[in-house]
Amino acid sequence: NIISRPLIRNFCLCLPKRLILVRHAESVGNVDERAYETTPDWVMPLTENGKEQARRLGVELKQLLKDDKIFIYCSPYKRSKQTLKRVMKSFEDAEIVDAREDPRLVEQQFGNIQRLELMSLFKSDRSKFGRFHYCFPNGESGLDVYIRVTGFISTLFRDWSKIDPEVLNDMTVLIITHGLTLRLFLMRWLHYSVEEFEASTNPGNCDFVCLDRYETQDKFNPVRFRLCDHGHELCNLPRKAAYMKKDGRKNLQRLLQDSKCRDDGYDSGSSSD
Repeated sequence: NIISRPLIRNFCLCLPKRLILVRHAESVGNVDERAYETTPDWVMPLTENGKEQARRLGVELKQLLKDDKIFIYCSPYKRSKQTLKRVMKSFEDAEIVDAREDPRLVEQQFGNIQRLELMSLFKSDRSKFGRFHYCFPNGESGLDVYIRVTGFISTLFRDWSKIDPEVLNDMTVLIITHGLTLRLFLMRWLHYSVEEFEASTNPGNCDFVCLDRYETQDKFNPVRFRLCDHGHELCNLPRKAAYMKKDGRKNLQRLLQDSKCRDDGYDSGSSSD
């Protein structure tokens, strides 16, 4: 069966107004790394300052979203749920389309109980090896997190397909997660390279970034999301990812011109930007 172009276009247009990704508020582990020696990462609580950060964030988000409907996804870690609980004090129940816990949004796994001296050695090794590919003993690499957020993104689209388009059109998706997971979500969504990810930085506790919907001139992809200016600054990410320019030759040049490929004799050619 052949699907008509108008139907495809209407399907593509059925996307939420924006996505907001939030790094959890300040936790006890953020101010005292030795807390990880006695408390499992997944039950690390917020500090009192973190609770106040989350409350203020709720006020700020309410001012931004006004009466928009909200679909919530949250990491099951205690600090993420505590952040969400205080953010939601600024919203009415009628504004919530749905709220779901998703384990794929958790922090990178660093092992089990973390010994500070060992973690210092592991993190030193990671800085030499590269954050994306380095795998913590009994834990995960950045690549592992990238793979699970890829699966989570597929779930987003399946969930959106089940929502009334009129609701979806003015809906905000709120995602409460962790610093590195947030950056890897952006890397996957916006097609950033490993090198661009390595140069990026975590947003602060309770900081958030927006992916805003916009219409394009591309008849096959009429609607996309762009990262807000604030998000580029918070995470130190380039303004445009290579995927936004559909020029095969130039994209091949960009792919092969990163720092890992420059010494292998590749000739980038003479075509200009």
